[in-house]
Amino acid sequence: MRHVHGAWTLAIAIAVTFVTAGTAQAWHAHAVVLCDTNENRQIDSADPSIEDVTVRIENLGGTFSESGPTDAQGDAWFELPDTPDDYAMDLDPATLPSDATVVVPAGGTAFFSTTDSNYEIEREYLVDSEICRGPEEPGLCWLTGGGVKFESMLDMDMATHGPKDSMGGVVAPGCSLDPSAGGQWNHIAHHLKIHFQGTDIDTVRCFNTPGTEPGSESPVTPVNTLEAEGTGWIQGIQGNKLERTDVYFMAHYEDRNEPGSNGANDGDDIDRYYLHVFTDPTNPVTSTVFVIDMDGNPATIDPVLITGGNMQMHKCEE
Repeated sequence: MRHVHGAWTLAIAIAVTFVTAGTAQAWHAHAVVLCDTNENRQIDSADPSIEDVTVRIENLGGTFSESGPTDAQGDAWFELPDTPDDYAMDLDPATLPSDATVVVPAGGTAFFSTTDSNYEIEREYLVDSEICRGPEEPGLCWLTGGGVKFESMLDMDMATHGPKDSMGGVVAPGCSLDPSAGGQWNHIAHHLKIHFQGTDIDTVRCFNTPGTEPGSESPVTPVNTLEAEGTGWIQGIQGNKLERTDVYFMAHYEDRNEPGSNGANDGDDIDRYYLHVFTDPTNPVTSTVFVIDMDGNPATIDPVLITGGNMQMHKCEE
């Protein structure tokens, strides 16, 4: 679902099905252009769409070309010739912000082929630009959390023996990245028999997750979400012989209720958590070690609902 906010639209890319009733199938291409709000170089539900970006498409034989602007939802559609062919689709840089870089797909051009079994083509584009960030959120924050257990793929506690995963630590203690290298975060992936530790946190963002009531309650903070990035290591546990390996990580924490998941009446009030551990910062999705996410897809951020413990936001002193 997309929620319109002025010229911007919060976008979750949704596959579009084309049906031509009573006639043979026709080939179509659909482009979705999004803005990288949180600078994580991944498409997620907080990324707004961009209107009036010109999408260009041509076949590699040079006999067909077409272009058109994205609409208010960041979408552009094209009808293609009715014979299988190879195509390239990209964005016209003259219609993007001057500082913009297309980060998805890598290189900015999507290549695809139409075949007798592939009539509907959809490609997503993620653009990085200062215009994507908009005005800064009021205030900074830091976070503590721990003792958490959850079912990563379900919205409920399945009464398993012991936690499926557990985690805890501190991020940007006292709103500084200097002490303890920005904090420390541990995640025990019991189901994978892996211990992850984030030892150096070098980036922190504080903001309000779209669709939630701004701020947190106790202590009162102007924001309810913190995202952190950095480096650390993983190591096998419980019989897993994986040797200690250096990794990168990105974590997302939402403080939606006090205390945490206890006493919450519905899913909207339960604290949420996302963790992506990977080995190559230039290709985080393809180098994924593991991801804690509702659908297990590291290309999007869909935090899990925790079933125990607490995410605790703290306000920085003015």
